[in-house]
Amino acid sequence: MSVDPNRWNMSSKEYNLSVAPMPNPTTLSSLQSPPPLVHVKSPYSCVALPPLPQFHVAINPLLERGTSERIDYDVRMHPSTAKKLHGFSSVSQWQAEAAINPSLGSLTIRSALVERSIVVFPGNMDRWIVTIYNVLLAVHYTVCMSVTDDHRRRQLEGCYKWVGLTPSPTEHDVWILLTR
Repeated sequence: MSVDPNRWNMSSKEYNLSVAPMPNPTTLSSLQSPPPLVHVKSPYSCVALPPLPQFHVAINPLLERGTSERIDYDVRMHPSTAKKLHGFSSVSQWQAEAAINPSLGSLTIRSALVERSIVVFPGNMDRWIVTIYNVLLAVHYTVCMSVTDDHRRRQLEGCYKWVGLTPSPTEHDVWILLTR
């Protein structure tokens, strides 16, 4: 019996095809091919998406661009530093107001300050209301986490003052954050 250290034992019964039983050709072909696709349940079948809401979603005037009610806010700072420019309500009162009406499960914002979308969820899952505070906090954290590159930080210097949100001209229920 010859044994090559780099190969199987050439004379062993396990390797010798003339001694090993031949598999049934129908069994062999079924083992080598995948099961047939069921197109109704296939990952390639079409799945209907839920319809987009047909109602108008309004943003709170404090967050909106170009309204008489505005906030003074540098998005690099914590939302507790934001100030309502008109009226005398405390920070906790106006920041607890709903950010959108009707209330949706989330609010999507795009900004030149960050590359990815900012998706804002309710801070309190019991109420399912996205508040002004939730929006300011999500923008603050996203901006702080994404502007870590010194070149990008210098490029955006002075562009952190909140101007407001405006509806996206190309995407349904997406808002564009404008800063100066």
